[in-house]
Amino acid sequence: MRRGAHTDFGSLTILYQEDDRGGLQVRKGKDDWRDVSAIPGSFVVNIGDLMALWTGGRWVSTMHRVINPERGDTSSRVTIPFFYLPNHDATIEPLRPCTESLAGGTPFDTSVIAGHWMSRTLQKLLSGTA
Repeated sequence: MRRGAHTDFGSLTILYQEDDRGGLQVRKGKDDWRDVSAIPGSFVVNIGDLMALWTGGRWVSTMHRVINPERGDTSSRVTIPFFYLPNHDATIEPLRPCTESLAGGTPFDTSVIAGHWMSRTLQKLLSGTA
C-alpha cells in the first residue's frame, strides 16, 4: 500500500492526479475496491468526515486507499490534494437530525468547532488511536 484505507477528516478534498498513473481506489460496500481512473483535465472530490457530520450523514465520507503499482513499475505517483476546511472558529452543526454516528463514533447530532475537530482528529491520528 502506498496509503492504506482511510477517510479524509476535513470537509472536502479536491485532488489532481496524473492522467497516466493509477492506484487510487474507493471502497464500495464492505470489501469491494474500485479503481478511480484519472480523467484528463478533471479533479477527484472526496467528501470528508466533517462534511458527513455537517450533512447529518446524508453525504458519506469516502473510504479510499492508494495501492502500489504493478510489479516492475518503478514510476512515482504525483497527486496534488487541496484540503478544504471551514474557518478554525466556525461552529459546525448538522443540517438535519440523524441518529447514526461517524466511523470514529462521533454522533451526527453533535455540534463541533472546526478547529477543535481538526486538532482532536490529528491527535488521534498521530497517537495511533484513529
